[in-house]
Amino acid sequence: MIQMVDFYAIDFETANHNLTSACSLGIVGIRNGQIVYESSFLIQPEEPFEENTIEIHHITPSMVQDAPNFKTLWEQISFVFDNTILFAHNAPFDFGVLKAMLIKYHLPLPHIQYGCTVKLSRHLWDKHTLINHKLSTIASYLEEDLNHHQALSDARICAKIVIRAMKIYQVDTVKELYQTIHFNFASYDAYRPRLIQKDTKWNQKKIAMSGRCKRIKRKDIILKLASYGCTYEKNLNSTCDYFVYFHNGKKELLEQAIKMAKDHPLVILNEEKFLKMFYGEEQWKEISQKS
Repeated sequence: MIQMVDFYAIDFETANHNLTSACSLGIVGIRNGQIVYESSFLIQPEEPFEENTIEIHHITPSMVQDAPNFKTLWEQISFVFDNTILFAHNAPFDFGVLKAMLIKYHLPLPHIQYGCTVKLSRHLWDKHTLINHKLSTIASYLEEDLNHHQALSDARICAKIVIRAMKIYQVDTVKELYQTIHFNFASYDAYRPRLIQKDTKWNQKKIAMSGRCKRIKRKDIILKLASYGCTYEKNLNSTCDYFVYFHNGKKELLEQAIKMAKDHPLVILNEEKFLKMFYGEEQWKEISQKS
């Protein structure tokens, strides 16, 4: 039986640039300033690995060959995310991965509050104390061992940052800490998993993009498309079904897409056509009329 904890710290590693490609997770639970729970997991991302990510975390496809996918693992770890407070170093990334993985496997988002130890460390230690707020720099400052980009080790240092902050401000809980320094926890919006219809235009499709969308952040596009069963491809390739050319996109990529479309069923969309598909005709009309 896991002891009650005051908060958890987590860290994800991914197989590639996609938030939907988690391949490792480290979790550390803290109670009364002490580590009371530690676990690390390899995850079968069901997506290809990229060489540059392997060079960072040294996790290879063979290492996760027999590992559970995230949906299976979630049955084992979901208790960690049940009405708890969590931290990560660069929280938008780690909790973006968590959200993307839950959407990928059509699981409901948990009721959590989370904080970022990058933001917290910047509040604790200014540029005169630390040259930067990377995890490795902070670990050295705290005189803690770190095996950087090993998920459990990263999560452990993340937890130690929070523990140090609580000592500095002489508080007993992370809620008191955030109240004292006037920080707010983030949370997921209410979410119900959307069942993917097999005949949807996005299901089991792949999409590549170039340029910047003026109306919506790319990460939000990727997350929503993932909920429809669509995979984002960082590079345009022959497996892509759609190519979207946004504002300031690379002309050479557009030219490449046009050539590919001659021999491959590739649909090329400008921003307006894409957003009509993305939002649906009626919602797009409402949005475009307001702007």
